[in-house]
Amino acid sequence: MTKVAIALGSNLGDREANLEFGLSALPGFITNLRQSSWHDTTPLGVSLDQPRYLNGVVTGETNQYYRDFARAMHQIGYDGYISYELCHQLPVVNGETVGIEFAHKNAQLAAEFMREIIKSEYRNKPGTRATPELVAAA
Repeated sequence: MTKVAIALGSNLGDREANLEFGLSALPGFITNLRQSSWHDTTPLGVSLDQPRYLNGVVTGETNQYYRDFARAMHQIGYDGYISYELCHQLPVVNGETVGIEFAHKNAQLAAEFMREIIKSEYRNKPGTRATPELVAAA
């Protein structure tokens, strides 16, 4: 199982209902869901004349392959940040733990791998917003 963390936010319409609807789509491919409380925040990094955001985080686990996970998130309308974290012990080669250059190279390869998955899943495909029918199919 792969651990996942998903940031959720809404600043349009009934913000809490939008977030709850998004949450309802996740159990189809994420287990052991845990949810933070919602936080009312001002918009950051965008024009300040926007409505305030309601934000939170969900964590859980998935057995989906990375490409399948990115596709599922896109299908429910997630347009947020997707990344990959490389978490494992450095290997021992010829009796010595490899150096930081090994970790750096593997992190670069992982980032390249995830960029390609995200690009291929989101390229030329209109963002499909979550609908009750889509959620029922998940």
